[in-house]
Amino acid sequence: MLLALLAIGATAMLGLFSADGGASAEAVGGSESELSGAAASAQGHSLYIRVTGESTSLFVRVPGGDVLSDTTVHSGELLVFDQDELDVTIGDPAAVEVYVNGRLVDIADQPPDYSFTVTRRE
Repeated sequence: MLLALLAIGATAMLGLFSADGGASAEAVGGSESELSGAAASAQGHSLYIRVTGESTSLFVRVPGGDVLSDTTVHSGELLVFDQDELDVTIGDPAAVEVYVNGRLVDIADQPPDYSFTVTRRE
């Protein structure tokens, strides 16, 4: 039931962001076995975040523009962003795996509320 609600929410989010200039964001839940292909799934995306810890706050925005995510994400959730440039703040960096332009970026040792900028590379 929870997965179905997350899928419906993700579809609604995609529709909202797509209607606003082609931006897209997706949040999908799944079991650990479903998430084993995280590295392969991250390919082709500006930013791919997989929540591996219990939970963390997440803030993602287009610099000078729309806020795409300002929420708490929980274990097993995936978030995908495909914008050309993003400002990102993660409350608990040890609680996530972050892929930027398809490459794993280890932020686990960073302080709480760690912020960084993502620039899409083709």
